[in-house]
Amino acid sequence: RRFWILTVGISAGTLATGAMPASLIPLFVDRGLALPQAILGVSLHGISSLCTRPVWAWATQRFHIRTVLIAIAVYGALAAPAPFFLQGDPLVLYAAIISISIGGLTTTNAMVWPTYFGRAHLGAITGNVRAAQTTTSAIAPLIIPFLYEQLGDYSPGIWLVSSAWAVMAICMILARKPGGR
Repeated sequence: RRFWILTVGISAGTLATGAMPASLIPLFVDRGLALPQAILGVSLHGISSLCTRPVWAWATQRFHIRTVLIAIAVYGALAAPAPFFLQGDPLVLYAAIISISIGGLTTTNAMVWPTYFGRAHLGAITGNVRAAQTTTSAIAPLIIPFLYEQLGDYSPGIWLVSSAWAVMAICMILARKPGGR
């Protein structure tokens, strides 16, 4: 049961990490930023993600991976709707804000499986999990543009990303630590 809860949670997080970066430039331009500012946002996304990864790696040395992933997911769920509150030039900061959670999950998600199930069958475990993660990775960049084309608004896609982070947080809460702690 724990395996499936973790698979759903990490896959939801993978959906969130793949959906937003692919739509940053169109989102920014749609919300009134000039193309050079939108491109700057993508650069900020990369820089912020890169700079925060060591912090998340450090956190995994201090706290259980479950706690770190809950923090990443809760942050992502709260950060995803930031475009609703940022207007004009400050909107470009959204790329840096959301990339903190994206970089966090990218850095830490592989640590879940050996922590919960050991290393003896890690290849078989990750082989099965990768099918779900690869599927969500393939679909993720298409979801926000699809919703935009159908509904004419980026808001549903942003809420979907926030919801995906929330699903990950709930799954990580439900997946108790090994040994019941």
